[in-house]
Amino acid sequence: VLRQSPIVWIFDINGVFGFALQIASELIAQVRRGFAVGDDFGVPHTTNRAMVGGARGGDDGDRAVRAERVTQGHDVHGTSGVGGDADEATAAALFNRCREAGINFFDCANVYNRGRSEEILGRLIAEAGCREEVIITSKVGFPMGPDVNTRGASRRHIMRQVEGSLRRLRTDWIDIYFLHGPDPKTPVEEILRAFDDLVRQGKTLYAGVSNWAAWQIARALGI
Repeated sequence: VLRQSPIVWIFDINGVFGFALQIASELIAQVRRGFAVGDDFGVPHTTNRAMVGGARGGDDGDRAVRAERVTQGHDVHGTSGVGGDADEATAAALFNRCREAGINFFDCANVYNRGRSEEILGRLIAEAGCREEVIITSKVGFPMGPDVNTRGASRRHIMRQVEGSLRRLRTDWIDIYFLHGPDPKTPVEEILRAFDDLVRQGKTLYAGVSNWAAWQIARALGI
């Protein structure tokens, strides 16, 4: 099913979405046949950009999503401290400095300070008027409340949480939406269908997983 769908899986290695090009290139080279949903997925060793997406027609990929690389291994601004250790003023200063430096990739999650990080990031992007220029990620899966249904990777939780993230981020779409960790209580088929539907609905452009073991990724690719 997934090989006929628009979904492309991207992996958050060890929970740190930095896309170190050497590691990502080696991983992609090994499993790109599983990723190839009608198009190729690749990150050239020599490129000065981190790329996500499927593309044909050029070495860098004519239709790939690109994250500008400003220093080796540091092309993504994480936001786990925004709204926590970093107050709004500090977050704004960091955001502005990132944009001045050419960083266009901002990694977030619903659980970061219980949504506060998404709220601040969304406001900063809206005020700067740069939504079309930046790539936003978010994640789902970690507990968002005490109730049993406010965590995990059930279809119900994923669908409800993406709406909250979209609202807090003040956007119509999330560029890459990650499952924040494995959920042994939810069938992989249910998880994949939920993420596939989000891509088809245009609420997310790409899907990814964070903190998954290699065998879990391989199993998902084989469904």
